[in-house]
Amino acid sequence: MLKKLEAREVAARMRVEKLEVEIAELTVRLEAEREAWTRLRVRLFALGREGQQGQTVR
Repeated sequence: MLKKLEAREVAARMRVEKLEVEIAELTVRLEAEREAWTRLRVRLFALGREGQQGQTVR
Protein backbone atom coordinates (compact mmCIF):
# COMPACT_ATOMS: atom_id res chain seq x y z
CA MET A 1 0.00 0.00 0.00
CA LEU A 2 2.76 2.47 0.92
CA LYS A 3 4.63 1.80 -2.33
CA LYS A 4 1.48 2.52 -4.35
CA LEU A 5 0.94 5.81 -2.53
CA GLU A 6 4.57 6.78 -3.04
CA ALA A 7 4.31 5.98 -6.75
CA ARG A 8 1.14 8.09 -7.02
CA GLU A 9 2.87 10.93 -5.19
CA VAL A 10 5.83 10.81 -7.59
CA ALA A 11 3.48 10.79 -10.59
CA ALA A 12 1.51 13.74 -9.18
CA ARG A 13 4.71 15.70 -8.53
CA MET A 14 5.88 15.04 -12.10
CA ARG A 15 2.55 16.28 -13.50
CA VAL A 16 2.79 19.42 -11.38
CA GLU A 17 6.37 20.08 -12.50
CA LYS A 18 5.40 19.59 -16.14
CA LEU A 19 2.50 22.03 -15.75
CA GLU A 20 4.80 24.57 -14.09
CA VAL A 21 7.13 24.42 -17.11
CA GLU A 22 4.18 24.82 -19.49
CA ILE A 23 2.89 27.79 -17.50
CA ALA A 24 6.31 29.45 -17.58
CA GLU A 25 6.51 28.97 -21.36
CA LEU A 26 2.99 30.32 -21.84
CA THR A 27 3.76 33.29 -19.61
CA VAL A 28 6.70 34.23 -21.83
CA ARG A 29 4.53 33.90 -24.95
CA LEU A 30 1.73 35.90 -23.34
CA GLU A 31 4.06 38.77 -22.47
CA ALA A 32 5.44 38.84 -26.01
CA GLU A 33 1.92 38.96 -27.44
CA ARG A 34 0.88 41.68 -24.99
CA GLU A 35 3.86 43.78 -26.08
CA ALA A 36 3.03 43.26 -29.76
CA TRP A 37 -0.60 44.20 -29.11
CA THR A 38 0.44 47.32 -27.22
CA ARG A 39 2.73 48.38 -30.07
CA LEU A 40 -0.12 47.90 -32.54
CA ARG A 41 -2.52 49.93 -30.40
CA VAL A 42 0.02 52.75 -30.09
CA ARG A 43 0.62 52.68 -33.85
CA LEU A 44 -3.11 52.73 -34.59
CA PHE A 45 -3.59 55.63 -32.20
CA ALA A 46 -0.70 57.52 -33.81
CA LEU A 47 -2.05 56.86 -37.28
CA GLY A 48 -5.46 58.07 -36.24
CA ARG A 49 -4.02 61.30 -34.87
CA GLU A 50 -1.84 61.82 -37.93
CA GLY A 51 -4.79 61.21 -40.20
CA GLN A 52 -6.82 63.80 -38.31
CA GLN A 53 -4.04 66.36 -38.65
CA GLY A 54 -3.45 65.62 -42.35
CA GLN A 55 0.13 64.51 -41.81
CA THR A 56 1.97 61.94 -43.87
CA VAL A 57 2.02 58.47 -42.32
CA ARG A 58 5.43 56.84 -42.14
